[in-house]
Amino acid sequence: MQIWRARSIARARVSFNPTLPRRGRVSTQARRCLIANNGLANMTQFKAWCYAGREHRHWQYEVIREALRSLGARPIGRARGIGRPGIWARLLPIRCQKTESAEMTE
Repeated sequence: MQIWRARSIARARVSFNPTLPRRGRVSTQARRCLIANNGLANMTQFKAWCYAGREHRHWQYEVIREALRSLGARPIGRARGIGRPGIWARLLPIRCQKTESAEMTE
């Protein structure tokens, strides 16, 4: 059992490349929010998707902005109302994860 475990750990270490970009939980949820809102959403909607059921923290907006920038979304304006949340849009079509992985294998 010990030899199998050691081999498994060694294989995992070799296969992991820390320099490759990774998608985190917030980035995934921000992408899903854009898909659900047809590529256009405000910061209130992003916060509801990315931090659903969690207590408000001031740093959450910066983490969401970082994730949106990594997805290629751009701020396009401000909404009306209390707090005037920023409106973000992704101008390029959002591709599904399965489509991206299928194209990489071909």
